[in-house]
Amino acid sequence: MMTIESTALNFDAWLDFLREKLPSFDLSYNLAFAASCCERSLPNYKAFAKEERWGDPKVLTEGLELVWRLVTTKNLADLHSYVRSLIKALDAVTPDTEGNFKSILTSAALDAASSVGETLDYALDGNIDHIIWVSSLARDTIDLFVHRRDNPDYSDQNFEEKIANHPLMIAELQKQQMDIKTLESIQDLTPDFVAFFRQNAMIAGKSNLGISA
Repeated sequence: MMTIESTALNFDAWLDFLREKLPSFDLSYNLAFAASCCERSLPNYKAFAKEERWGDPKVLTEGLELVWRLVTTKNLADLHSYVRSLIKALDAVTPDTEGNFKSILTSAALDAASSVGETLDYALDGNIDHIIWVSSLARDTIDLFVHRRDNPDYSDQNFEEKIANHPLMIAELQKQQMDIKTLESIQDLTPDFVAFFRQNAMIAGKSNLGISA
C-alpha cells in the first residue's frame, strides 16, 4: 500500500496504484470502493440541487442504493435492465457546466452524477477504467472547487502543489487508501460488513467538499 507523503501529494500516482490493484479484486469489492466514493459526492449534488432548484437527488440516491445492493447480489444479470434504466435517468439529471447555473457546486454535482453512472457502467461491463474514473472525479471535484472558492495565485509556481496538499484533497486520498486497505483485509463482504463500510464512507460525516450529509 502506498502511503501519503506530507508534501507534493500526487493523486496520479494513486490512480496508477489503483490500475494495478483493482484488477485483483472481485467485482463486488470494486463496487464497494466506488460506492464509498459516491457517498462522499452525493451531498454535493444535493446542495447544488437545493441552491439551483434543479436536478433530482432521488435519482442519484436510487442509483447508489442499487450499487450497494449489487455489492452483495450474486444474480447480477437479473438486474441489467434496471441498471441501464438508472444510467439513462442519471443522464437526464446531470447538470451541464456550460449552462446557466451559478452555483460553485455545479461541477461537483456533475461529478457526483457521473460517479454513480460510471459505477453502474462498471457493474455492466466490468471495465476497471470506470472505477479509476470515479476515484479521479473525486480529485477533480476538490481541485476545481478549491480553485473557484479560494482563487489561488496562479503566478505562484507552487500553487498546484498547494492544491494537492489542501486538507480536502489529503482527506479524500487518505480515505480512499483506507478503504482499499480495509477491503484487502476482508475475505467476504457480508451484509454486516457492507453496512459498516457504507456507514463509514463519509469523512467525519461530511462530503469530500466538507458539506454535511
